Amino acid sequence: MKTEMVAIRTEDGVMLHGAFYEGRKDYPAVILLPGAAMNFYTGLGSFLPVIMARNGFPCLSINHRGHDVATAPDPVNPRVIGAINDCFEDCVLDIRAMMDFLENQGWNKIVLAGHSQGALKILYSLRKEESKSAAGVIIVSSPTSAPDIMRFLLGSRKYEDGLVQAEELAAKGEHEQILVFWGRGNLPYPFSVRTFLNMYGPESLANTGFLTEGLSHPLLAIRGEFDLPPVSYQLLETIKSHYGRPELCDILELKGANHFYAGHEEVLGDAIVEWLKRF
Repeated sequence: MKTEMVAIRTEDGVMLHGAFYEGRKDYPAVILLPGAAMNFYTGLGSFLPVIMARNGFPCLSINHRGHDVATAPDPVNPRVIGAINDCFEDCVLDIRAMMDFLENQGWNKIVLAGHSQGALKILYSLRKEESKSAAGVIIVSSPTSAPDIMRFLLGSRKYEDGLVQAEELAAKGEHEQILVFWGRGNLPYPFSVRTFLNMYGPESLANTGFLTEGLSHPLLAIRGEFDLPPVSYQLLETIKSHYGRPELCDILELKGANHFYAGHEEVLGDAIVEWLKRF
């Protein structure tokens, strides 16, 4: 299979890097977004594009501007981007640039796929900006909401204390102040005040139930049996019951799989490929 490194600039000047795995021209192309603080070559991006491409489905595995924790400014991206400075609503600009790239390559059928927080960005973009090329949606381990996943990662007490601190700093106009939290695992969670309130505060728009309600694209929603608690099977059932066209909504729980599908890469890939064969 032929793979090409790509760099796509958004209309507000952010350069997004990724890899395009070529496939059949008569098959739909897939855009694959990573979760928060990850990137196009880790997590699902390390194996799903290969599985799709070897089955004929071209895949653009690409960073959104919330990739990794932070990036050092350089002449290509002169501002600091990454999870530390992310703004949820900006995902529309990212996905618009990705869609334009594939459309310019000749694809008029595009399936949007996202893992974890990347799934929330896919859903929000579809609600805000309809595209004739958007043929279907795949959300893998999408949490109930971004605030719910952060509450889980930090614990309720640390999360609530963080909200209070962020709101106090925002009231003083200190939106760029960096807050650093420690929670589950060995990864620090640094965010600007602006990002913490935008992505994880009470007014966050990153809510899977709300974002899927009323959508009518063919949708595949997947979770692992041992996924994170905010990625529940009940959420999948809620998505289907509130979907605009429930007959086009497929939900799937993969036995034995966790949030990153370690050891279940082929099972996940095969399930997605089988679903893609409908197009």
